[in-house]
Amino acid sequence: MRLTSLLKTLTLVSIFAIFTFSLSGCFAPKKADVHETEKSPQGVIMEDFLPQETVIAFNINTQDKSQREKLNNLKDLFPKKDLEGITKAFIEEVDLKLENLTLSFKDDIKPLLSDSFRVLIGMSGEFDSEDSEPEPYVVFTVADAKKAEEVFDKVASADDNVEKTEVFGFTALDNAKEDSYLVLYKDTVLVTSTRDLRHAAVKRMKNNEASIRSNEKYMDRINSITYPNLGTAYIDIEVLFKQFEGINPAVTEMMKAEAFAFIAEDDGIKIIAQVDFNPNTEGEFNLADFSYREPYMYKNLPGNDLIMYVESNDLKTLFDFETKLLLIEEKDKEDFEDSVRMMKKFIGLDLYEDILSWMDNGYAFVIQRNEGIIPGITLYIDAKSNLEGAQKTIDILDAAVSKGLEEAKNGITKNENSEIDIEEILKKDTVNLAGKEVNRVQIDFTSLTGEQLEEAGLPEGLFSEPIEFYYGITGNDYFVVSTRTGLDSDFKDAEKVSSNNDVAESQKYIKGYPYQLTFISIDETTVYVDNFVKLMQLIEGPFDEKQKEAYEKVKSYFAPIKYLVGASKKMENVMESLLFFRLEESEGDTEDAAEKSEEEEMVVE
Repeated sequence: MRLTSLLKTLTLVSIFAIFTFSLSGCFAPKKADVHETEKSPQGVIMEDFLPQETVIAFNINTQDKSQREKLNNLKDLFPKKDLEGITKAFIEEVDLKLENLTLSFKDDIKPLLSDSFRVLIGMSGEFDSEDSEPEPYVVFTVADAKKAEEVFDKVASADDNVEKTEVFGFTALDNAKEDSYLVLYKDTVLVTSTRDLRHAAVKRMKNNEASIRSNEKYMDRINSITYPNLGTAYIDIEVLFKQFEGINPAVTEMMKAEAFAFIAEDDGIKIIAQVDFNPNTEGEFNLADFSYREPYMYKNLPGNDLIMYVESNDLKTLFDFETKLLLIEEKDKEDFEDSVRMMKKFIGLDLYEDILSWMDNGYAFVIQRNEGIIPGITLYIDAKSNLEGAQKTIDILDAAVSKGLEEAKNGITKNENSEIDIEEILKKDTVNLAGKEVNRVQIDFTSLTGEQLEEAGLPEGLFSEPIEFYYGITGNDYFVVSTRTGLDSDFKDAEKVSSNNDVAESQKYIKGYPYQLTFISIDETTVYVDNFVKLMQLIEGPFDEKQKEAYEKVKSYFAPIKYLVGASKKMENVMESLLFFRLEESEGDTEDAAEKSEEEEMVVE
């Protein structure tokens, strides 16, 4: 009997436990877990302070050891002397502000800091309202919770405006004068702008209520990007854009949310961006309807002195998409169509039949370094779909250029006593690009004296190199307009963009991202900027010592960045892009190391 009674009791207890567990599962908020590197050392999930309806969230995180070590190695590539000076100035400024509170950076603030930390910033509420402001939340970890408690006590004792209180048993500080309300929760500190926001945030954490971890959009994005990382950013596009007037409702229907992740690699920094599209959006506002294509033009375009190369697909679709987003009012649509009709009447080109019809393939935007003040800027568009329409556009452009040249010649030679040979300065001919003749205009003022330049109304020193302008259809059926000096020589002898050493190397960093291509060379950009600065100094005068020092300092900050490369991929309802900053040791770093080595030797001696 006793055994039977015991079994009955255990069965009832088991049923009660299962029933209680089921109830708690039904009524507790559904929360997705965060990555281990996101939790504080004492296990606090800081997201639980933020409300479920958080619109914007930023996160800085160095708690992962491998990410922290890689970041420190990358930081060593940048100038150290300035950073030390900035740090020293910052500490002095902090000490000045802490003086009235009987605190110091060294004794009170530094013990709270660590190389391993996390900061989470959230914003909710109204962003476009005259009656209310966004609700901010800042949460950060502290290295020593006991020391943080002591700092709270010191601040409360030293400042009459600060009141030390308790919230759910945790130490809190109120400063109504500064709209600052803090609470120390285990090894994290929460800061809000009102007492009510703080109370609600701590209550969320303490009672395990619904938080941003209950927000499916947020957790889908944050948990799908790369871990570990140095930080993330999240924007609820769907909610945020609805608050602003003038934004096409189709945008908020099309996109749900956007997220970024920042990752340290051995040789650079990687940024991943994701945009979450609504799968139920109709027609042209659905991600599935966007055309994507792997880059192919960079394999047969010249890439000498390459500063920037951007290749993407289908200007026509992009144009259609933009106009449908912008032209939401009937009047706007009518005005646009009137402009299209006027263009056909006066220029002879139909926007849809003569222009957009040959813009449905790839296009490339290229910037190359010219020796003169004007960079070599080139637009290539694959015009195979309608070569006749592309040629018609070129013919209209050619007529306008020819007319402009004649007017320029007449303007420069209006002085009857002028000795300027205008035919040698302004020339128009054709050159061969990939097997087909295209138009070239050459403007060469280099032979003119300062007096002749003044006579022509041109600034001396500005045109130290000839200027060239190309336009036409190349032999590989690319519509081209360009200011690249020597483009005809490039097509004959130059390496292709794909053969450029840095471009070729960069492809390994965007593996798995097959669409689009963006490449920016910081090395070549620096060379061009140097040339530009030299020319400007010829016109405006040389730098003084202070300007020269500032310019060299800015250059030193960019020196470790070799290039940027980016690409994208398309997943189900999500577009993901990658941008990689390739970093390496610069000459300045080597000099710093040599100076440091010499100093160490002197100390040893």
